[in-house]
Amino acid sequence: MVRKILVILFIFSAIIAFTLEEDKVIGNITISGLKRTRESVIYNILEVEEGDCFSLFHEEVFTQEILKTGILIPGEITYREYKDYIDINIEIKEKWTFIPIPIVSLSEENQFYGLVLLEQNFLGLRKLLFVQSGYSTLVGFSGGIIYRDMDILPGDLYLLAGGFLSNDSDDSYLHSSGFFGVGKEFTKLKLQSQFKYDHFLFDNSRQNQFISNPFNFTYNDLFYTSTIQTGTKFSLTLTPGWDIEGYVMFFKLNSSISYSKEIFKNLYLSGRLSSQFLDSPTLLEGYWGGSDNSRTLVPVLSDQYTGASVLFEYVFLDFGSAVISSMIQYELGGYQHDSDNWNVYTGPGAGLRLYLKKIAMPAIGFDVAYSTINNDFLFTLTMGMKR
Repeated sequence: MVRKILVILFIFSAIIAFTLEEDKVIGNITISGLKRTRESVIYNILEVEEGDCFSLFHEEVFTQEILKTGILIPGEITYREYKDYIDINIEIKEKWTFIPIPIVSLSEENQFYGLVLLEQNFLGLRKLLFVQSGYSTLVGFSGGIIYRDMDILPGDLYLLAGGFLSNDSDDSYLHSSGFFGVGKEFTKLKLQSQFKYDHFLFDNSRQNQFISNPFNFTYNDLFYTSTIQTGTKFSLTLTPGWDIEGYVMFFKLNSSISYSKEIFKNLYLSGRLSSQFLDSPTLLEGYWGGSDNSRTLVPVLSDQYTGASVLFEYVFLDFGSAVISSMIQYELGGYQHDSDNWNVYTGPGAGLRLYLKKIAMPAIGFDVAYSTINNDFLFTLTMGMKR
């Protein structure tokens, strides 16, 4: 019996010794390929440093976090092993992040023309600076600015701030708004809270003021590439608010879930379900349709909606620096406004997408949809659309 115990202890000790020998420490970490981005950005994503156990470095997780930034592309990662430590050499490629582009969204019900100055790597520190101006046939002239800083706050919190100004010529009012918020990103979760102020000034000097506090929870289990992402994403936003003039509370609840999978080589199947429940002043209502991946519904005001779509997308051209795909989809949903009856919309659609691998911007898309409710075709051209 004693001999068996000694044998077990010997084997156990050998396993521990082998594990300790195999789990070497990290020696030098060398980062190459950066021209604008500072090395501190990569070290913040890396989450290990020299002297840590090598087993703490997970190359696949690190690669996904690099792609998740939208501004960086992982290159070759090589290792040089010594007796007691392992050196890590990391190559990073950068996308072009300063993009002055026209933003165009055209449909029969709404035309939007604008110019965006987008810098997603401001000062080389992964800070986002977004400046937009444009004109919409639905809401008139508008302009705004957004700034996001991933490293300015302690505790790995990020700061988000901005403001917008629009002029509604039909209702003769000027709408100005400002917001600031904080958030935190985890591996698959993102939490964000904002404080928002909206002010409406009418020609007759009447004004309306609102404050609100959007809180967003996002679960992101996507597999990132330089073009099309696959996996699951769920988002829930709860927005309580206060009408200062009317002394009335209001709220809005938005949710969406999407899933995408490559079922065959270069052929993707995607599904999306989204909904909104709104109890807020008419001035704060937004147009839904088109901007919410809905192409068989023209932009409408709605208090409540729910919609679903199924999409097939096939990549048929890959130029190395760009990818072109075609898509077909079918949508079904319903919406309601001011306690009216629910309106149903449904119809098929088709389109083309252009993804630019080396430029940090979303896709360019051209869509054609047929609404079975209106028996009419809808055409949409969008530059800077989200996947």
